[in-house]
Amino acid sequence: MENVGSEYLPADRQTHFWYEYVRGLYAAYERIREAHPNIEIQLSSSGGGRVDFGALKYHDEFWVSDNTSAVDRIFIQYGTNTIYPAQATASHVSSIPNHQTGINVSLKFRFDVAMSACLGMELQPKDISGSDYRFAKKAIREYKQIRPIVQLGDLYRLVSPYSENGWASLMYVSKDQEQAVFFAYSLKYHNPTYFETKLKGLHPGKRYKITELNGRSNDSSFYGNDKTFSGEYLMNIGIRLRLYRPYSSAVLLISEE
Repeated sequence: MENVGSEYLPADRQTHFWYEYVRGLYAAYERIREAHPNIEIQLSSSGGGRVDFGALKYHDEFWVSDNTSAVDRIFIQYGTNTIYPAQATASHVSSIPNHQTGINVSLKFRFDVAMSACLGMELQPKDISGSDYRFAKKAIREYKQIRPIVQLGDLYRLVSPYSENGWASLMYVSKDQEQAVFFAYSLKYHNPTYFETKLKGLHPGKRYKITELNGRSNDSSFYGNDKTFSGEYLMNIGIRLRLYRPYSSAVLLISEE
């Protein structure tokens, strides 16, 4: 709405317009949720225009932005998840070239970004074929495996996409510190530089097996794939990944042995 005003409010209360509007909107949400407690409802308007805590309690998830480009979503979700939980952050795999930005990135990269929140699909299954179809099916299955960690675990932001080094990284750790999921993304060309970071939130006395997810070949980006490390090592020495190319990425499942 633009140039807003109300015929129902007196002149000295026109500034109350937005306050009264939001109260009325919440009242409508309340009636809908009472009448339909088991319907899944997404909070959305003009991209992320409805995202607020007061409205979130009436909805199951929210739409962060109409921009579904995986590259931009790394930045968008980095800011959003400073405050709002991944459990309610709708993050979808869409088609290429992206219909907002025109950018082309791999299906793996799109899944690796979307799996860091509440995975969904804008890309139609009928438009996926061959090895991409098999990859998507496997990635969805693996997301269901890590979903409790991502949606209910503690978020640790390791490397900001806004830093000048051209990488971004985050991880989620289960409350009992038995499992974690690590995400890393390359945003520019780095060869021959490795991506190195120290993990957070693990138990120093536990031993963890690391398994790379969403792999498309036997060539893992992590030298320690399927190997076991102590939590102390992972948090103090860290890990090193081969993420050289722009829009390459890695997802690591970290499980107590």
